[in-house]
Amino acid sequence: MAKEAGIQQDVLLLVTQEVLDKKLDGESAVCILNIALAAKNSKLPASVFEEKIREGSAKRIQGERICMALKSLFKEMEFSKQLLAQYTNKTPSESEIRTMHEAFSQGATHAQAEAFLSSHHSKKIKTALAAFSLYSLLKQSGVSSSQLNEFITLVMKDDAVMSRWKELPQLFAIVTRGGVAPDDFMEKATQAVKKGTSPHKFARELSLRPRLLGVSEEK
Repeated sequence: MAKEAGIQQDVLLLVTQEVLDKKLDGESAVCILNIALAAKNSKLPASVFEEKIREGSAKRIQGERICMALKSLFKEMEFSKQLLAQYTNKTPSESEIRTMHEAFSQGATHAQAEAFLSSHHSKKIKTALAAFSLYSLLKQSGVSSSQLNEFITLVMKDDAVMSRWKELPQLFAIVTRGGVAPDDFMEKATQAVKKGTSPHKFARELSLRPRLLGVSEEK
């Protein structure tokens, strides 16, 4: 049944072999495969679940703990699916749910996701998700809400601007490691956006090498 449902063959073989080798008990194996099946049936990004199964096996984590982690992941993705459906009035794509998962993996909370999408309900979902990903990275890095909200609101006004500035966390990480306060850096970044300064030029002003930081240079 699991094979017919489209679960990756290597995952099925992995689980089966671990049961045969007595590294995984039968109850946990059934739990793991049932959740993977449920993810497929709910049109959640099944590959994320399969990655978790492979990771758990590689790290020799107990089957019961893997099952609990998958249950938690399923619950999180169902939350994202429902939230995105409310935002767009349609069934979200797997890539959209995956983007939300990545934001939660970065430390974002459900409350932050609800508040963010509610505040920016007029924006296209692609823009909103890119902005939320950026927001979640910077928020967990210690940027104050006032500084972060101002910056995010500015870059969301234009998709091209949003696209150019989405790699800001890489610049942020390097500069703040050098001792610059998070809010001081964000204030400079906000002023750069207001002036129409490109991320490339902004990085130059900070004496950084943009290409090494993953910041696109303007054509």
